[in-house]
Amino acid sequence: MTDVHSADQVDRLLRQLSEAFLLELPEQCDRAEQDLLILERSYDQAVFNRLFGLVHSIKGSGGTHGFPVVTSICHQFESVLAEWQLSPSGEPLVVFFGFIDLLRQAAQVLLSGDDISHLKQQLENFRLNSGQQARRVLVVESSRLMRQLCQQVSAAFRLQVDLVDDGLEALRELLNSRYDCLIIGRQLKTLNGAAVVSALREAEGINCHIPVLMISSDKQPLAEHLEPVRLLPRTPALTEALAAELEKLLLLSSKGDSLA
Repeated sequence: MTDVHSADQVDRLLRQLSEAFLLELPEQCDRAEQDLLILERSYDQAVFNRLFGLVHSIKGSGGTHGFPVVTSICHQFESVLAEWQLSPSGEPLVVFFGFIDLLRQAAQVLLSGDDISHLKQQLENFRLNSGQQARRVLVVESSRLMRQLCQQVSAAFRLQVDLVDDGLEALRELLNSRYDCLIIGRQLKTLNGAAVVSALREAEGINCHIPVLMISSDKQPLAEHLEPVRLLPRTPALTEALAAELEKLLLLSSKGDSLA
C-alpha cells in the first residue's frame, strides 16, 4: 500500500508541475514579445541572446513535461531565429510574433485537454507560409563536433538543419514536425539510433518513409525493417561520404518535393 501511495503522490506532483509550466507559459510569451519589440527598433545582441535562451528553455521544459507540440514550436522558432541573426532585419519579426501566438494557443489547448491536431497543422502551415520551404534535415548526434560537421555539410546544399543531441527528443520531433531526411548517430543518449528509426517506421506518421543516413563506428548491419538506411562509417572520410549521399538524395528528388 505504501508503494502505491508513494507512486500516486509522485504522479500528482508531476501533474502539478506540468500544469504550473502551462500556466506560466503565457507570461514567458509576454517576456519574449517584449524582447521582440526591442529588436524591432534596433538589433541588440544581448537581447537576442536572452530571447533565444528563453525559447530554448521553453523547448526543454516542454520535453520534460511531455508536451512535444511545445517542443516542436520552439524548435522551429529557434531555427528561424538562428537564420535571422545572420542578417537581422525588421521584416521577419512578424513571423516571430506568430510563433509566440502559437505557443499561447498551445498552453490553452493543453490545459483544457482538447485535441492538439489542429496545432500541429497550424505549425506546418505556418512553416510553409513563412517562407521556410527549404528541404529540412534533422541531425541527431551526441557529439557536438559531429553535429557541427553534419550541419556544415548540409548547409552547403542549402538544407534547413535542426540539431538534436538526444534520441528521445529526436523521436518526439520526428513524430510532430515534417522532415525530408534524418542524419542520426547509432550511439545516442536515451534511445540509440536504431531504436529511433524503428519507432519512426512503426509509427507510420509524417516521416515514416524518409531516408536515413546513420553514422556509426559499428559495422554490424541493421535489421531489414529499418530500411531504407545508409550506414556511414565514423571515419576521417565521413565529410566526403555524407556530402556524396546528400548529393545522391537531391538528384533523386529533383523531380519531386522532398528527399523521400
